[in-house]
Amino acid sequence: AYEGYHFSHESELVFDAVEIHYSNLEDWFEEKAPNPTITRDPETRKVSHVAISRTSPKGYVFSFPRFDLKFSFRYESKNNIREASLTLSRVAQFSYPSLCSIETIFDDEICLRNFISLGLGRSSYPISITLTSSNLTETKFGIVSLIPIVAHVRFENIHESIEYIHPFKMLFSFEDIQDKFSEIYRLWIDKYDRLIPTIHSYFAALESPSEYSIDRFLSLTTAVESYHRRTHAGLFLPAEDFESVEATMKETIPPHLPADMKQSIEGRIHYFNEVSQNKRYKELIATYSSDFGKEALVLLEDSKRFIALVLDTRNFYTHFDGQLEGKAATGLDLMVLINKLLFVLDLAFLREIEISGDQVIALLKRTSKYQFLKYYRKWHPDYKFL
Repeated sequence: AYEGYHFSHESELVFDAVEIHYSNLEDWFEEKAPNPTITRDPETRKVSHVAISRTSPKGYVFSFPRFDLKFSFRYESKNNIREASLTLSRVAQFSYPSLCSIETIFDDEICLRNFISLGLGRSSYPISITLTSSNLTETKFGIVSLIPIVAHVRFENIHESIEYIHPFKMLFSFEDIQDKFSEIYRLWIDKYDRLIPTIHSYFAALESPSEYSIDRFLSLTTAVESYHRRTHAGLFLPAEDFESVEATMKETIPPHLPADMKQSIEGRIHYFNEVSQNKRYKELIATYSSDFGKEALVLLEDSKRFIALVLDTRNFYTHFDGQLEGKAATGLDLMVLINKLLFVLDLAFLREIEISGDQVIALLKRTSKYQFLKYYRKWHPDYKFL
């Protein structure tokens, strides 16, 4: 829904600027709190002056092929006879060289939102979205100004997300990438469409309630598989070379089999050229080791054991084969496995935005996201899997 102007047709929803206040954006920028001061008379000790002050934060402007992106800020003050407050809000502002459809603008908004969420380690949501168009103006007291159009978008978890996020809980903050933000975010934009399946499954797991640990786990295995498919060949033979192999294999299917069984076998043969899930994980871990160094992978500990447990657990919770029940992770083991999969995916995203190996190691040492992985064995030495 849109507030501020009556649009008679969807085609009229074109704008050339938008301002978005994202939840926790202030945390991502590591903004400092206002400083309240109380001055007392040195003799009587009575309060003589009270003030709330702060140094205004810095604004940032970055240019990309389709738009300019500015990180600015807004202040809101409130007071009555008993109390006063000063609230700082960080906002992201997109400006376009010409009018754009609302779909294009929301695509850009979601792309930025997911990038901020990746850094925060928790989903961020638009608290407010205000659009303007150079075609929509109003005149008040002889002054011509743009008409602000407020877009009302509802999100289920927005109130939970506003809780303060400490920098130690983030994967990275704006300050961590400030010097290279233009290059890093350009990479994110360029690769975003290719990474969408991975991003969706990743955040589905991140936002899923902890009691739904099986769903979180399966979403993460889907994210890992989709990432490998989008970034690695994943085939034993080039597709054109496999065509003749596939045709030969289909010719060997006994003709007397039921039609639906033959169709099922033919469908499976089509995927015989794809590498196994085991190989997908091995290739990803080898890639990370090459790009970041073995020190970055220390949290995985025994990678062979990790991969085997992921696959056994995935197969059990996908098919519920009774023979695999004793091999699947449950309880604390499943929680540890989920966090190791999140770790694998965080490395994937850091790799895609070309964070250096040294900085990756520094970020992993700082964040508390995975610190418990260093201590769980010490606390629970008898857990059978990990």
